[in-house]
Amino acid sequence: MVSSAIVMHFMSNRLDDDKNNNGKLLVGINIFYILFMFIFAITKNFRLMLMAYLATNTFRTINEPIFSVWLNGHIDDKARATVLSINGQINALGQILGGPIIGIVAHVDAGKQLMIH
Repeated sequence: MVSSAIVMHFMSNRLDDDKNNNGKLLVGINIFYILFMFIFAITKNFRLMLMAYLATNTFRTINEPIFSVWLNGHIDDKARATVLSINGQINALGQILGGPIIGIVAHVDAGKQLMIH
């Protein structure tokens, strides 16, 4: 949480009313977010895993408000409530459908690991 606050402080200097700048910033944040998530998934070193986990949480935390500002800047006033509602529903649907799929993959992978050892 402290790291998120520190990063947000530095990122707030880069944010302005220029919609293109916020979009580029979002792309950069999401690239690092995915990179650290991938590092977390493949590493076996605990320290590196912890650093990747903390970095992933930091980038997730700073991504949300910037995405909200960017999204609100690109939505027509008449459709804003509908778009934000659909965005929230799609997010929830992704979590509902993604959770069991990840669980099945983990279960199958754990079974393979047990057979190997």
